[in-house]
Amino acid sequence: MKAKILILAGGCGTRLWPLSTDEKPKQFQSFFDDRTLLQMAYDRIGDSNPDDIYVSTNKRYKLLVKEQLPDVPFDNIIAEPSRRDTGPCIAFAMKYIKDQSGGDSIVTIINADQLIKKPEEFRSVMNASQKIADQSDQLVLVSVKTKFPNPNLGYIKVGSKQQVTDGISVFQLDQFVEKPDLKSASKYHRAKNYYWNTAIFTWKIDTFLYYLKQYSDDIHTNLQMISDYKNCKDEYDSFPKISIDYALLEKMSPEKLAVIPADLGWSDVGTWKTMFDESPKDKYSNLVKGKFRYSNVKNSVLINETNNEAVAYNLENKFYIITKNTSIVGDLDDSNRLKNIVKTIS
Repeated sequence: MKAKILILAGGCGTRLWPLSTDEKPKQFQSFFDDRTLLQMAYDRIGDSNPDDIYVSTNKRYKLLVKEQLPDVPFDNIIAEPSRRDTGPCIAFAMKYIKDQSGGDSIVTIINADQLIKKPEEFRSVMNASQKIADQSDQLVLVSVKTKFPNPNLGYIKVGSKQQVTDGISVFQLDQFVEKPDLKSASKYHRAKNYYWNTAIFTWKIDTFLYYLKQYSDDIHTNLQMISDYKNCKDEYDSFPKISIDYALLEKMSPEKLAVIPADLGWSDVGTWKTMFDESPKDKYSNLVKGKFRYSNVKNSVLINETNNEAVAYNLENKFYIITKNTSIVGDLDDSNRLKNIVKTIS
């Protein structure tokens, strides 16, 4: 079995502005320790041969990827000419990897902007997923148990158990549920058969391309027009801007999709609230980085990237971020809206 890993690292991360910017998005930042989110994603793969690891990113970040992951061959850094969402991005990467290693290669797709606190469990799930994809015509998805009602994530409803692979239970997909309202998310959180969709996928390249042609022929047809990966902006811009979920997965017959519910210590590092929840805190339950003097502050995020001391007082459940260019104060529970706010000020 020829197993490959594809790390998706092309997002903007605007809900973690102003630390995450278009010049240096969140995946290239170090939030939890000295390693960036991209480097942490690379680390959790384990002892895989760097020749088998690919990174998909926007063309402007290709040198940044190489700087942070020097062991990954430069030709394994797949540069998207523009941002067209995960549908075209993944299809483009599958064609690229197929041209290098063949359509019988098994590819596991992970995301650079996710946190996984149980890397050994992740590797076990990844290995089981690759075996299933190698021995069947299924695409394999990984889901995780919900921690709380989250209307900002997609959900997966699982059906009956299909098999056990290497001690890991594998289920048939029942249905996808896109980002629900809070009432529905609360119902799914209480249910036993609803999980968060991690967007961790595994499949054989030729199997993926077969289903892509069947269910998203516009993307598949346009993909065949690309022969020069370094000069294909016109062809790439012709792709619809669509996620892989809408372009393919949600159109497929459920029996062609296997789901592994796993306990990975998984979080989607998408907002300041998530960052707060997953980080170590002081005795007042604050996440504090940089020079701050503060009083009567609790349950808050205080980050100062400058050399100047900042002062905060009488804050609760807030995020206060200071960079050399700007600063922002907001409500942690409303931090998901930051993406829309950034659009109005940038």
